[in-house]
Amino acid sequence: MITLNPFARRSMADDASRQLWARIRNRRLDGLLFQKDKRIGKYGVDFVCPKARLVIEVDGGKKADSPVPVRDTDRDHFFERKGYFVLRYWDEILLENIDGVIENVQSIAAERLAARKRRK
Repeated sequence: MITLNPFARRSMADDASRQLWARIRNRRLDGLLFQKDKRIGKYGVDFVCPKARLVIEVDGGKKADSPVPVRDTDRDHFFERKGYFVLRYWDEILLENIDGVIENVQSIAAERLAARKRRK
């Protein structure tokens, strides 16, 4: 296994975030508005689609060396209480399979929107 230094990991996470943002910005994903680097309550999120109540987090760097930290579990519970669904992707997965990630985001967003329509 190759161990990357923290700067290389940060660069990989930045590349992964940029690739994802290029695919979802400007309503490119089914006309849905995604916002980047937004705050929800006391937490910052990488990407959020308010209409689908969907948060996307890109994990890498320090987090890659350990299981999901307690802080992330607390954050996820906070978002769930606010009605958001959280998707987390490792930066390596985004870089290796961006099309698969986009399909997954598309599918979850469609499910969330359909569920919101049924409740109305």
